[in-house]
Amino acid sequence: MFESSLLKAGDRIFLFNDLPGTPNALPFSIAKGIQLILCPSEYWNNDDDALKSYRYIFPLANFNIPCRNISICISQHIDNQDEAFSLFLLALRLVKPLPINVSGAFTYLNKNQFDENSLLLLWRQTLINSGFPYKTGLKDEYNNNDFNRAKHLYNRILDLKKHPRQYRRLLWAIIWFKEVTLGVSNSYSMLYQGLFSSLEAFFGSPSKAKILKNRVSTFLTKIYGNHRAKVLGEFIYNEYKNKRNKVSHGNPLFHSTNVKLSSPLPLKKYKELLKLHEITRITLLGFLGWNEIQLKKHSSIEFGPQKLEEFNNFFQNEKASTLFLCNKKMYLQHPYKSNK
Repeated sequence: MFESSLLKAGDRIFLFNDLPGTPNALPFSIAKGIQLILCPSEYWNNDDDALKSYRYIFPLANFNIPCRNISICISQHIDNQDEAFSLFLLALRLVKPLPINVSGAFTYLNKNQFDENSLLLLWRQTLINSGFPYKTGLKDEYNNNDFNRAKHLYNRILDLKKHPRQYRRLLWAIIWFKEVTLGVSNSYSMLYQGLFSSLEAFFGSPSKAKILKNRVSTFLTKIYGNHRAKVLGEFIYNEYKNKRNKVSHGNPLFHSTNVKLSSPLPLKKYKELLKLHEITRITLLGFLGWNEIQLKKHSSIEFGPQKLEEFNNFFQNEKASTLFLCNKKMYLQHPYKSNK
């Protein structure tokens, strides 16, 4: 169990409306200074005005809800606590894209007091989600293995971020994917374009659907075999040719549609987004397993038409790593409701 005495001034505690699943044992160490914990309930029961305000504004926050009151505590010694938090959520979403709903965060001051300025509603809920359909009444959750895999991914990405110039392509792709998978925007066009931006950070921007299709399918051959990799490449080809350019160049048909519960996407568009998300997620995991020599070589290839052949030759020889792909499943079931 979490020892409340471990909270120190400056520690930041993140709460959820919903985080599906918990590790087998708590506290669960993610990295030095970062833990999954149970909400230390003795703090929430005091008369602090800031906490009363928070309860009033965000009544769904998981203060003392049995079996669901998991929180993330990040030490005051971590330089950017909010970034560390979002990076771990990215790692969880790389393992399995389940719905996550964040309610907010506190910064602990001392003696049961909290910083009023830190009672912010962090952002977000994830928008592109997999899971059991609503009609089944079932709920998919993260299990202990999922949390351990997310821990390893978190630390892998943290190590790569220490060398931004050496691993620039992969880090660009991570930035784009993180913005999409954590639900920073609810614009259909921004989500769609962000996923293609992530793919093109990996594979370059060839300006031709056929070239991108070939690079994607070749890269994924080691994971899925020739036939399925080609099918996935064809999906990328069709999306790139028929939609990606229209989205990127401001076609108003795409900018008028937002992913909102009050105005849901047509189911067909949501399924396309989810499949594009899953291809990008699997691709990112395939790159994260590369060794440092492969990643440096990949990032050293410059953009531009004169480098087209060099990029093509590179992807003929380099395939996706299976290091972080013990589960290569694409999660295409969805708990999404649309009346359209």
